[in-house]
Amino acid sequence: MSFRLTRALLEAHGLAAVPPERERDAVLRSVDQVLLGADEAPLVVALLERAGVATLRVRTVLAEGGRGESPVGGPGRDWRRAALERGMLLSRPGHGAIGVLQREHLAVPGQMLLHAGPPTAGGAFGMLALAADAIEAAAVLAGGDLRRRRPRVAAVELTESPPIGAGGADLALAVLARAWEAAEVPDVIEFGGEGVSRLPMSERVGAAWLLAEAGVPSLFPSDEMTRAALAALGREHDWRRLEAVADGPATWSVSLASLEPALAPIAPAAGGCAVPAAPRALRAEVGRPVERVLVGPAATLEDLARLAARLSGRRIAAGTEGVVAAGSRAMLDRAVAAGIVATLLEAGLRVVEGEAAPPGSGSGSGLACGVSPSLLGGARGDWRLGGIEAAAAAMLAGALAMPVEGGGTLPEPVPVVSVEPWW
Repeated sequence: MSFRLTRALLEAHGLAAVPPERERDAVLRSVDQVLLGADEAPLVVALLERAGVATLRVRTVLAEGGRGESPVGGPGRDWRRAALERGMLLSRPGHGAIGVLQREHLAVPGQMLLHAGPPTAGGAFGMLALAADAIEAAAVLAGGDLRRRRPRVAAVELTESPPIGAGGADLALAVLARAWEAAEVPDVIEFGGEGVSRLPMSERVGAAWLLAEAGVPSLFPSDEMTRAALAALGREHDWRRLEAVADGPATWSVSLASLEPALAPIAPAAGGCAVPAAPRALRAEVGRPVERVLVGPAATLEDLARLAARLSGRRIAAGTEGVVAAGSRAMLDRAVAAGIVATLLEAGLRVVEGEAAPPGSGSGSGLACGVSPSLLGGARGDWRLGGIEAAAAAMLAGALAMPVEGGGTLPEPVPVVSVEPWW
């Protein structure tokens, strides 16, 4: 069963129906965007150079251009020059995480993205993002088809409204818990139902990002809330409506009203990576001391505004460090203009650009929101992932604590003209 969103997008991009016995022979004939991480971009460009591919099949290709100095095509030839010659968009150093830049500037409802490297929360905007390795990405850019099994889709019907203190991260953890309990993790999770309209855009982004970090792309419908979010980014012209029309019973039904704040311990995985482990209810760990609370680049501007509202007129607990790493320079500029950064600094936080690495030594506990598990996996100490409300409560208490209402009003983000983030 599905809400037909995934099927419609796949078929619009050339994935033809095949008999069950040939499902692994399904071919995706087109994608709209390719996203390359800092580790994958030099290899992809090198493969294209060696194959003599000068013109790319995919119109929009984003590559993280701040790292990776290995030359391609001979001594002295930087891979970034070869990438620019092929029309790729390279992110400028200091302008933000590549996944955040893609979400802010290029996430478009109804489009298909292939990412080799960091996952993206484009599913919150109705954009289906599929993972690939560098060789697959290079083949698609050169004009080849992407051979994929038709994905197994789980339809999640959302009802009611989320309570104060619970949001997108908690929704993602609840859905992952259902999938792990069923021992059948789907290839794509589609969200639908009347509860979607009551889920703010920042919470959709939080859910889509955390699911993507767990290896499960998700897809939300594109509605008036999506339109408003794109308009706030100056991209209302990219909006199109995508409705979630069910063609049978939902795989799972989730009452947003039943959500409660949850935490996911960071567990090691194969290949030295780290992934969110089975979630635990926050209330079961209340009182556990927290030495550092890290709000990372996947957090939205609305998340930072909510954090500022909770901390307004207060100071974080002595002995607990609070750090906010803005996901992009544009987001940081808007947060400064809205007074969000000033409020956070007055509360005792540090605000930085780019990634804020967790400490490499020590044995204390840490709580992270919007931080990739891969970054936390190499840190010493005991780290957990949670939502922005849990992060605010931990900063104030110096320990894991249940979110509470209070603080100031949400500051109004204001538009800021930022420098183009691409070379």
